Amino acid sequence: MPNDIRDRNRARILQVLMANSPLSRMQISQQTNLSKSTVSVIVSDLLREELVCEGETGASGASGGRRPVLLRFNDRARFACGIEIDAETCHGVLVDLQCKPLRRASLGVRGSEVSDVLTSIASTVDRLLEGDDRTSCVGCGVAMVGLVNSDEGIVLSSTHFAWRDVPLRDLLAEHLGFPVRVADRPKAAVLGEKWYGIGQGVDNLVYIHLGSGIGAGIVIGGELYAGQSHTAGEIGHITVDRDGPLCGCGNRGCLEALASGPAIARRTIALAKGGSQTSMADWVEGNLELITAKMVDQAASKGDQLALRVIRETGEHVGIAIANLLDVVNPELVIVGGPVARFGKPFLDSIHRTVRQRALSLPASAAQIVLSVLGQDAEAIGAAALVLQECTRPLQLAQL
Repeated sequence: MPNDIRDRNRARILQVLMANSPLSRMQISQQTNLSKSTVSVIVSDLLREELVCEGETGASGASGGRRPVLLRFNDRARFACGIEIDAETCHGVLVDLQCKPLRRASLGVRGSEVSDVLTSIASTVDRLLEGDDRTSCVGCGVAMVGLVNSDEGIVLSSTHFAWRDVPLRDLLAEHLGFPVRVADRPKAAVLGEKWYGIGQGVDNLVYIHLGSGIGAGIVIGGELYAGQSHTAGEIGHITVDRDGPLCGCGNRGCLEALASGPAIARRTIALAKGGSQTSMADWVEGNLELITAKMVDQAASKGDQLALRVIRETGEHVGIAIANLLDVVNPELVIVGGPVARFGKPFLDSIHRTVRQRALSLPASAAQIVLSVLGQDAEAIGAAALVLQECTRPLQLAQL
């Protein structure tokens, strides 16, 4: 059997077992349209490599005879590491071959030099793999703050670290000794939600990351969409108020200038200084400049009217951006995640209300808008999924 045909057959068998375990050899043959002898040979190899394991026996056929041994995909045979990098923290997750989290580790990022970040990632990976055979790790995915060319693993720019055109994939692969994939955080997060979160089974979806910066990851037809210059999803710079505040990009009224964590804090401080009453003034002992977006969330949960007003206004700004996305991309699902998404129900209600007012009825009725279920793990799980996605392509699965 030529190697490429054998590899494709191997991939088909593994994909069927991943989706439908347990199965007998006969059932695998029926579901893959491969001969029993081909299935038997490949299954023997997979058993030897521990990617497949034998379990209980199934029911006998209509004519009786020996009960078939059932086979299961062994999702613990290999592992992948997923790392999320922001300005201060390196958060890691170890996942199995089904992208289920097994272990977590977080370390501070001390310094902005490339060597500092490489050291932080390597130390986090060491913690994740502690006690495990490193040869069982198929690779490490990194969700990076900034703009990333995922095809080449190059960080095109990262204002947080003052990086430009850093070949992070190759540098880190040399540092770690196994394959590395790199993407920006929203693109990684949308894969995390699709693989293991609320986006499972959905082929057209958008993930919006709302934090110190704002961006989106887009999946179309089941595939991550990066765009011609690898900058697809930069919705933080959609104009939602042309007379709004100045954005770091130089324009006015960008979503990021109105709905990011720092923008929310600035607006709350301005309103409080303008005379709006808030319990947060007591929390900071009158030094209103110390108010943060996290405080706004905490105050809203206690019924603070200024905090609730800011949250509703933020939801309106995000809703305008989502309405534009629905009209242009027409996704089935929009997932809102990141620290700002922790504002919860009043925030989501405001988004829904604005979308109903501003989006066309057909794309609006076709889409669900929900909060992320993976929370702070979304980006790291998605980064690991980048590695696993490569492993599960037909000609590459054989290399697990």
